[in-house]
Amino acid sequence: MTSIYLSSDNPRWIPKTEADLQAAIDGGLFEESHHLDLKKAPNSKGDNKELARDLASFAINGGTLIIGVQENKESRTFELAPQPLNGLPEKVEQVARTIPDPPLTVITEEISSAADDGTGYLIVHIPASPVAPHMVDNRYFGRGDKTKYQMGRRRSRHPAHTATQHRSRHPSLCCARRWTKTRCATSAPSPTSSWWPSPQPDDGTCACPSPAPRTGTSACTH
Repeated sequence: MTSIYLSSDNPRWIPKTEADLQAAIDGGLFEESHHLDLKKAPNSKGDNKELARDLASFAINGGTLIIGVQENKESRTFELAPQPLNGLPEKVEQVARTIPDPPLTVITEEISSAADDGTGYLIVHIPASPVAPHMVDNRYFGRGDKTKYQMGRRRSRHPAHTATQHRSRHPSLCCARRWTKTRCATSAPSPTSSWWPSPQPDDGTCACPSPAPRTGTSACTH
């Protein structure tokens, strides 16, 4: 099983049974953090989108989602809330592969409830993604100290994606947006190439040289 980072004192915790989860609650080891989140299973399309945002936020540095442990808002403590396991791992994987852009890879592990009634807990590991950040509904998400947050435009590390979603004064992104709209190319030009856009005018409009280089049979136009 894959270990879970709880804190600097418990960097490699590996729960194997429901009793391990309860012991972690009793010992005050659970706390939503940069690397850990706890919640109930998704039950609606809205829940699926929220799950996708959570997964995308963890993909930057890696983290773990435990489904079946929920927070008691009044007492500000956590409690076990075993969920039906039938089809749950497949559902989480489907959300990870179909909603975030680019798709995410997750690793799931089941822990059955002691009641042996088909319910239990799902440990979802989200490895750090080499292509993070990932978009959900055209927005990038990161992970703060306690929860996820929507990333600002300048935090994105994907010029081609950003160019199609946001207005930017950076010349390469500006031209990448024009290229995408005219289906001339899918990424910004390299700064080492012989063709490089001129500095941006103050009004934010594109100042790409014309004619732009051809890609296939199409040339970029205004």
